[in-house]
Amino acid sequence: MKLQMNIRQTLSIALGLFAATFAVSSSAIEDIVVDYSFQGSAPTNLSNMKATLHFAEFIDSRSGADANLLTDKDLGLGSADGYQLDQAAAEVVRGALLGAFTSADAKLVDSDGEMYIAGDLLGIDAQIVDRAGVESIQITFRTNIQLRSGSRMIWQTTIFGRGTRPAEEGIQATIHAAMKRTIDDLLLDDYFLAEIR
Repeated sequence: MKLQMNIRQTLSIALGLFAATFAVSSSAIEDIVVDYSFQGSAPTNLSNMKATLHFAEFIDSRSGADANLLTDKDLGLGSADGYQLDQAAAEVVRGALLGAFTSADAKLVDSDGEMYIAGDLLGIDAQIVDRAGVESIQITFRTNIQLRSGSRMIWQTTIFGRGTRPAEEGIQATIHAAMKRTIDDLLLDDYFLAEIR
């Protein structure tokens, strides 16, 4: 009788541990591979820039956020604890812009440029929206961009890089759309272009 009770207790504990492990794994934050690189032609040509330019490291000013966190929302896609990127979110924005400037034949240097671009990721908003009856993912990267020369501020703006794609295309495609919008908003800004040309 004691042996049967011990077996039952052992099975009960084992099943409880299995259920707890499954509950944790099923609600764990989901990893998203960004896999973004600038493709195609840049929206403008920067070969006639008046000075050399380098990209400083971008910072992330989101309050208390992990550097890789995309959102802690479920988005109705089955990840109750949200989504995290395979790299720092601020670096995703920096890398996208750097790729576009390279494609645009900007006079880039690795360091000590006559001017430099600094960035600060202020926030990321992710939500499910309805677009003409199609359930879609919408992600907005809000980034402050500064053009500086030494300690002097030359120009700054805050870009709302918003991407919207059908939910069936996934989060990665939506991030790519958001990066394209970020690039276009900066490289088609007449005031910014007037400062670097």
